[in-house]
Amino acid sequence: MNFQINRKWVALAAGMAVLASPFIASGVFARPAWNSDSGMQIAQLGEGKGDRIEKLKQELNLSQQQVDQIKQIHQSTRSKIEALLTPEQKAQIKAAAGNGQGRRGGMKAAANLTDAQKAQIKEIMKASREQMKQVLTPEQQAKLQQKMQERRGQKGRKTQGAS
Repeated sequence: MNFQINRKWVALAAGMAVLASPFIASGVFARPAWNSDSGMQIAQLGEGKGDRIEKLKQELNLSQQQVDQIKQIHQSTRSKIEALLTPEQKAQIKAAAGNGQGRRGGMKAAANLTDAQKAQIKEIMKASREQMKQVLTPEQQAKLQQKMQERRGQKGRKTQGAS
């Protein structure tokens, strides 16, 4: 009987993998490119996120000058991206953020980004990452990368525990 139950689970898992493979291959579940680099974790801290930046300031031992530079990079990046968006896209993002999806969720909700917009945003984020690397010391970059990997692991465990 135990063998039959295991076979059912294996068959179910295989079926789910087959169903999910087109989405995985197309990148639907992929992390945004700007999230893969240590610098953007700080740069994406929005207004009202002072507690998170304060936590990072303590964890990474950031100087006040570094915090100010990070805030400036974030604001510049945000302004450049917002300048690319149409009023309709901005409204969609704002509505999604108001629904508790957050800015990142709102950006995903604005799925009607053109390929040109996506490419421009990718370039803006790449430039922002480079600026962030110049602000953080190598030790701070390494520590932030480690913290991000720990968080990714925690998210994975939460997802696995829910299934």
